[in-house]
Amino acid sequence: MPSPATLLTPREGRTQTDILGKLARAQFEDGEQLRQRELVERLPHSKGAISNNVGKLVDTGLVTKEDHRYLVDEAALLVLYREHVDSFLARERADGPFDAELEAVNEQRTETKRQLLELFEGNDLLVSVLVTALIDSTEASHLRTVPDVCHHADELVQHAAIRIVTSEAFSADAIPNADVQTLLRLAAVLDRTRGGLSRLVSREDVLAEYMPGNPPMQTLLTTLNGDSTQ
Repeated sequence: MPSPATLLTPREGRTQTDILGKLARAQFEDGEQLRQRELVERLPHSKGAISNNVGKLVDTGLVTKEDHRYLVDEAALLVLYREHVDSFLARERADGPFDAELEAVNEQRTETKRQLLELFEGNDLLVSVLVTALIDSTEASHLRTVPDVCHHADELVQHAAIRIVTSEAFSADAIPNADVQTLLRLAAVLDRTRGGLSRLVSREDVLAEYMPGNPPMQTLLTTLNGDSTQ
Protein backbone atom coordinates (compact mmCIF):
# COMPACT_ATOMS: atom_id res chain seq x y z
CA MET A 1 0.00 0.00 0.00
CA PRO A 2 1.43 3.44 -0.88
CA SER A 3 1.90 5.94 1.94
CA PRO A 4 0.27 9.41 2.11
CA ALA A 5 3.66 10.87 1.12
CA THR A 6 3.24 9.45 -2.41
CA LEU A 7 0.72 12.27 -2.95
CA LEU A 8 3.58 14.77 -2.78
CA THR A 9 4.44 13.78 -6.36
CA PRO A 10 0.94 13.62 -7.85
CA ARG A 11 0.04 12.70 -11.41
CA GLU A 12 -3.71 13.26 -11.33
CA GLY A 13 -3.71 17.03 -10.74
CA ARG A 14 -6.86 18.73 -9.54
CA THR A 15 -9.25 15.80 -9.00
CA GLN A 16 -7.71 14.41 -5.81
CA THR A 17 -7.32 17.89 -4.33
CA ASP A 18 -10.99 18.64 -5.04
CA ILE A 19 -12.05 15.39 -3.40
CA LEU A 20 -9.95 16.08 -0.31
CA GLY A 21 -11.22 19.65 -0.06
CA LYS A 22 -14.86 18.62 -0.24
CA LEU A 23 -14.37 15.81 2.26
CA ALA A 24 -12.53 18.15 4.66
CA ARG A 25 -15.21 20.84 4.45
CA ALA A 26 -17.99 18.31 5.01
CA GLN A 27 -16.19 16.50 7.82
CA PHE A 28 -14.65 19.34 9.80
CA GLU A 29 -17.05 22.22 9.15
CA ASP A 30 -20.43 20.60 8.47
CA GLY A 31 -20.13 17.41 10.51
CA GLU A 32 -20.94 15.25 7.46
CA GLN A 33 -19.37 12.13 6.04
CA LEU A 34 -19.88 11.98 2.29
CA ARG A 35 -20.74 9.02 0.09
CA GLN A 36 -19.26 8.72 -3.38
CA ARG A 37 -22.52 9.77 -5.02
CA GLU A 38 -22.49 12.96 -2.92
CA LEU A 39 -18.97 13.71 -4.10
CA VAL A 40 -20.17 13.25 -7.69
CA GLU A 41 -23.02 15.70 -7.05
CA ARG A 42 -20.70 18.33 -5.55
CA LEU A 43 -17.70 18.13 -7.89
CA PRO A 44 -17.23 19.02 -11.57
CA HIS A 45 -15.65 15.66 -12.41
CA SER A 46 -17.05 12.52 -13.97
CA LYS A 47 -18.27 9.65 -11.82
CA GLY A 48 -15.45 7.50 -13.17
CA ALA A 49 -12.77 10.07 -12.32
CA ILE A 50 -14.09 10.47 -8.78
CA SER A 51 -14.38 6.73 -8.24
CA ASN A 52 -10.84 6.17 -9.52
CA ASN A 53 -9.25 8.94 -7.49
CA VAL A 54 -11.10 8.41 -4.24
CA GLY A 55 -9.98 4.79 -4.47
CA LYS A 56 -6.38 5.93 -4.84
CA LEU A 57 -6.75 8.21 -1.82
CA VAL A 58 -8.11 5.30 0.22
CA ASP A 59 -5.14 3.20 -0.88
CA THR A 60 -2.72 5.80 0.52
CA GLY A 61 -4.53 5.81 3.88
CA LEU A 62 -5.20 9.55 3.70
CA VAL A 63 -8.89 8.81 3.22
CA THR A 64 -10.74 6.01 5.00
CA LYS A 65 -14.06 4.40 4.12
CA GLU A 66 -16.62 3.49 6.76
CA ASP A 67 -20.16 2.34 5.93
CA HIS A 68 -19.72 3.61 2.35
CA ARG A 69 -18.79 7.09 3.64
CA TYR A 70 -15.38 8.72 3.29
CA LEU A 71 -13.29 10.46 5.94
CA VAL A 72 -9.97 12.32 5.91
CA ASP A 73 -7.64 10.53 8.34
CA GLU A 74 -6.03 13.10 10.66
CA ALA A 75 -3.00 10.98 11.52
CA ALA A 76 -2.29 10.30 7.85
CA LEU A 77 -2.69 14.01 7.11
CA LEU A 78 0.05 14.73 9.64
CA VAL A 79 2.28 12.06 8.06
CA LEU A 80 1.82 13.71 4.68
CA TYR A 81 2.76 17.15 5.96
CA ARG A 82 5.62 15.80 8.06
CA GLU A 83 7.20 14.33 4.93
CA HIS A 84 6.69 17.64 3.15
CA VAL A 85 8.37 19.56 5.98
CA ASP A 86 11.24 17.07 6.10
CA SER A 87 12.23 18.16 2.58
CA PHE A 88 12.93 21.67 3.95
CA LEU A 89 15.24 20.55 6.75
CA ALA A 90 18.51 20.35 4.81
CA ARG A 91 20.87 23.03 6.07
CA GLU A 92 21.49 26.03 3.82
CA ARG A 93 24.83 27.65 3.15
CA ALA A 94 25.10 31.09 4.76
CA ASP A 95 25.08 33.73 2.07
CA GLY A 96 25.71 37.48 2.15
CA PRO A 97 23.74 39.71 4.52
CA PHE A 98 21.80 36.80 6.00
CA ASP A 99 24.74 34.83 7.44
CA ALA A 100 23.76 35.21 11.10
CA GLU A 101 20.09 34.63 10.41
CA LEU A 102 20.79 31.47 8.40
CA GLU A 103 23.01 30.14 11.16
CA ALA A 104 20.07 30.47 13.56
CA VAL A 105 17.66 28.87 11.07
CA ASN A 106 20.03 25.98 10.45
CA GLU A 107 20.22 25.41 14.20
CA GLN A 108 16.45 25.06 14.24
CA ARG A 109 16.53 22.75 11.21
CA THR A 110 18.92 20.40 12.95
CA GLU A 111 16.81 20.35 16.11
CA THR A 112 13.58 19.95 14.16
CA LYS A 113 14.99 17.05 12.14
CA ARG A 114 15.93 15.31 15.39
CA GLN A 115 12.46 15.76 16.92
CA LEU A 116 10.29 15.61 13.82
CA LEU A 117 8.23 12.55 14.74
CA GLU A 118 7.58 13.85 18.24
CA LEU A 119 6.64 17.35 17.05
CA PHE A 120 3.98 16.05 14.67
CA GLU A 121 2.53 13.25 16.79
CA GLY A 122 -1.09 14.14 17.63
CA ASN A 123 -0.55 17.84 16.90
CA ASP A 124 -4.13 19.13 16.69
CA LEU A 125 -3.00 22.63 15.76
CA LEU A 126 -1.23 21.33 12.66
CA VAL A 127 -4.27 19.22 11.77
CA SER A 128 -6.30 22.45 11.86
CA VAL A 129 -3.75 24.16 9.61
CA LEU A 130 -3.95 21.33 7.08
CA VAL A 131 -7.73 21.10 7.17
CA THR A 132 -7.91 24.87 6.61
CA ALA A 133 -5.52 24.58 3.65
CA LEU A 134 -7.65 21.80 2.15
CA ILE A 135 -10.85 23.78 2.54
CA ASP A 136 -9.17 26.87 1.07
CA SER A 137 -8.28 24.79 -1.99
CA THR A 138 -11.99 24.47 -2.83
CA GLU A 139 -12.08 28.23 -3.47
CA ALA A 140 -8.60 28.83 -4.93
CA SER A 141 -7.92 27.85 -8.52
CA HIS A 142 -4.13 27.94 -8.05
CA LEU A 143 -4.21 25.17 -5.42
CA ARG A 144 -4.41 22.36 -7.92
CA THR A 145 -2.41 19.54 -6.35
CA VAL A 146 -1.68 18.11 -2.92
CA PRO A 147 1.82 19.70 -2.94
CA ASP A 148 0.13 23.05 -3.68
CA VAL A 149 -2.04 22.54 -0.60
CA CYS A 150 1.04 21.73 1.50
CA HIS A 151 2.72 24.93 0.33
CA HIS A 152 -0.43 26.85 1.24
CA ALA A 153 -0.26 25.24 4.69
CA ASP A 154 3.32 26.57 4.89
CA GLU A 155 1.99 30.07 4.22
CA LEU A 156 -0.64 29.70 6.93
CA VAL A 157 2.01 28.52 9.40
CA GLN A 158 4.31 31.43 8.59
CA HIS A 159 1.63 34.11 8.66
CA ALA A 160 0.18 32.76 11.91
CA ALA A 161 3.65 32.70 13.49
CA ILE A 162 4.41 36.27 12.46
CA ARG A 163 1.14 37.49 13.90
CA ILE A 164 1.78 35.59 17.13
CA VAL A 165 5.22 37.08 17.73
CA THR A 166 4.06 40.61 16.89
CA SER A 167 0.97 40.41 19.11
CA GLU A 168 0.82 42.44 22.30
CA ALA A 169 -0.25 39.23 24.03
CA PHE A 170 2.95 37.42 23.05
CA SER A 171 5.69 36.82 25.59
CA ALA A 172 9.03 35.52 24.37
CA ASP A 173 9.66 34.12 27.85
CA ALA A 174 6.60 31.91 27.86
CA ILE A 175 5.38 30.43 24.59
CA PRO A 176 1.77 29.43 25.37
CA ASN A 177 2.02 25.70 24.63
CA ALA A 178 4.03 23.06 22.84
CA ASP A 179 1.86 23.10 19.70
CA VAL A 180 2.36 26.85 19.28
CA GLN A 181 6.10 26.42 19.80
CA THR A 182 6.09 23.78 17.03
CA LEU A 183 4.24 26.19 14.75
CA LEU A 184 6.86 28.89 15.39
CA ARG A 185 9.66 26.45 14.73
CA LEU A 186 8.13 25.30 11.46
CA ALA A 187 7.67 28.90 10.36
CA ALA A 188 11.41 29.40 10.79
CA VAL A 189 12.60 26.24 9.05
CA LEU A 190 10.18 26.48 6.11
CA ASP A 191 11.49 29.87 5.02
CA ARG A 192 14.09 29.33 2.29
CA THR A 193 13.89 32.77 0.68
CA ARG A 194 17.14 34.23 1.97
CA GLY A 195 19.31 32.89 -0.84
CA GLY A 196 17.04 34.54 -3.38
CA LEU A 197 16.95 37.78 -1.39
CA SER A 198 20.74 37.80 -1.22
CA ARG A 199 20.97 37.43 -4.99
CA LEU A 200 18.38 40.17 -5.44
CA VAL A 201 20.33 42.55 -3.21
CA SER A 202 23.49 41.85 -5.20
CA ARG A 203 21.64 42.88 -8.37
CA GLU A 204 19.85 45.93 -6.97
CA ASP A 205 21.97 48.29 -4.90
CA VAL A 206 18.90 50.27 -3.86
CA LEU A 207 17.86 47.34 -1.64
CA ALA A 208 21.18 46.87 0.12
CA GLU A 209 20.58 49.46 2.85
CA TYR A 210 17.43 47.65 3.94
CA MET A 211 18.85 44.14 4.20
CA PRO A 212 18.89 42.07 6.31
CA GLY A 213 16.58 44.34 8.30
CA ASN A 214 14.73 43.29 11.44
CA PRO A 215 11.61 41.40 10.31
CA PRO A 216 9.20 39.60 12.66
CA MET A 217 11.03 36.40 11.70
CA GLN A 218 14.04 37.77 13.59
CA THR A 219 11.93 38.01 16.75
CA LEU A 220 10.74 34.48 16.13
CA LEU A 221 14.29 33.17 15.77
CA THR A 222 15.44 35.03 18.86
CA THR A 223 12.56 33.47 20.78
CA LEU A 224 13.48 29.96 19.63
CA ASN A 225 17.26 30.29 19.87
CA GLY A 226 17.74 32.73 22.71
CA ASP A 227 20.23 35.42 21.73
CA SER A 228 21.93 33.40 18.98
CA THR A 229 20.64 35.68 16.22
CA GLN A 230 21.89 38.87 17.83
